[in-house]
Amino acid sequence: MVTTCTSTKVAQDDFFIQGLPNHWQSEQQLFDTLELSREFRLLSLKSAPHAFASTYDQEILFPQERWIQRLQNPNLKHLVLLPRSPDGTAASDAYQRVAWVGGIVVVKTPLDGSNEYDLAKASQDDHPLTRQTLPTSLRYRINALFVDPSATGQGFGRRLIQEALKWIEIDTETQGLSTFRVEILVDTWNTTAIQLYASCGFQGEDESDHIIDNEHRRALTMSIPSNVKTAERNSVNPWS
Repeated sequence: MVTTCTSTKVAQDDFFIQGLPNHWQSEQQLFDTLELSREFRLLSLKSAPHAFASTYDQEILFPQERWIQRLQNPNLKHLVLLPRSPDGTAASDAYQRVAWVGGIVVVKTPLDGSNEYDLAKASQDDHPLTRQTLPTSLRYRINALFVDPSATGQGFGRRLIQEALKWIEIDTETQGLSTFRVEILVDTWNTTAIQLYASCGFQGEDESDHIIDNEHRRALTMSIPSNVKTAERNSVNPWS
């Protein structure tokens, strides 16, 4: 299975990580979350313009439908870092009420490269694609890791990766996968990020060239072997 990060003792009790729901109970819930999601994403692109495969100038022009599609995509898992309430509790609806402090996205696709496979529908009993037809091999790609500049240096990036890996392990066990792959694409110049992912068990593989916004960028693919066991974790999925 997957590994957990090397732990770092920091004061993080005032924050918690919450997964966005897979099903939205109302349009109001969706649109409230959309505004916070858009605000956080644009902040990340503006604050770290060379750390993503997109740009602020591109996404500021996205129509509302594009942002909704991201939140409703069944093959994405959004995990966000949020401040606790003044009384120290972790409010269940905080993700739609307060500004996000950090975030990370897990993208799930079949290992055969098909991005059109609807894994959520395929797992529903009343769908023509039954659970028996689900792919036995999946790729989990970690994307869009970002922490608000006002909160950097406190171990929140590591904590978000840690939670993403826990969610991936639970998901692989739930689906009974025989093979899976966890990977991240990092710019070769970003040695801080490379060291962070290495401390979480990722291993460097090959490098590749990309053109993003007319700029040449070289990226390193890092991955975690599927047979690496995770350290102790809670048995209940907090994001189901």
